[in-house]
Amino acid sequence: MIYAKKEADIKNNRILYVEAPFDKALEAIESKGGKIITAKQLADARMQYDADNSLSTNGSYIKEGNLFVPNNKHKRILLRNSLVLKNPTEATEAHRNGKEYAIPGTVDSILGKLKEGKDYIVLDSLDAVPTDRFGEDERMKFLFGESAQDYGLWLKDKGNVSKTGFYNFRDDSYIDKQEGLFAGQLWLRRLDGNSYIDGDNRYLYYDSWVRGVQRIGGADALKKSVVETYTPRQVQNIVNKTLQHVGITGGVKKTIISDLEKRLK
Repeated sequence: MIYAKKEADIKNNRILYVEAPFDKALEAIESKGGKIITAKQLADARMQYDADNSLSTNGSYIKEGNLFVPNNKHKRILLRNSLVLKNPTEATEAHRNGKEYAIPGTVDSILGKLKEGKDYIVLDSLDAVPTDRFGEDERMKFLFGESAQDYGLWLKDKGNVSKTGFYNFRDDSYIDKQEGLFAGQLWLRRLDGNSYIDGDNRYLYYDSWVRGVQRIGGADALKKSVVETYTPRQVQNIVNKTLQHVGITGGVKKTIISDLEKRLK
């Protein structure tokens, strides 16, 4: 049995990780009510800890993906929502058989309802970016959003990473030799791998890290906790003692208790 394990708690989110083939890891994360982590979420989590934390010493798959387009001027496209996530088992099996994960249809049919800049960007350059200029680079802003500049500076200051870029995004001749469109899942490397954005070279079937994010806090969680832990009578007693402690008495106190009784029925 494959289980998702806790790696860190950050505010109202728990970071989970699984080391397994991609499709099985995704199932384990989703069984915990989690969703695969985004590039921004992982960057934000890393910045909450020192560079020697496991969040930074281990890379993992992230939610974003890529689309490769043979015999086209624009051969690489970054996607906010990876196409692999639509059928992770089929994609993992394709890689296990040494094949790319083929995508039916045309570029227009896939991108037609998506908004450029928000849902996808064309990746014409694989050039590295100085980490102190992440906030100026459209590719880094697409991946890391409003955290791009801060993450870049953190990589430079805490991780000693002066520049980084894109790796394993296939060379042009390889892409053009393929029969049609194919897709991959992005991987954000660890810090001693310069935090490269990796296009993944048919490795979905490996026992690799996949991280997820599970919601653990907020108003809904607090409400659930109170309901499961205390009976209505216990809640009334707690409120009654609190009102007495802060000096609320008389008609105001009765009104509050009466209203509470109605809400707890």
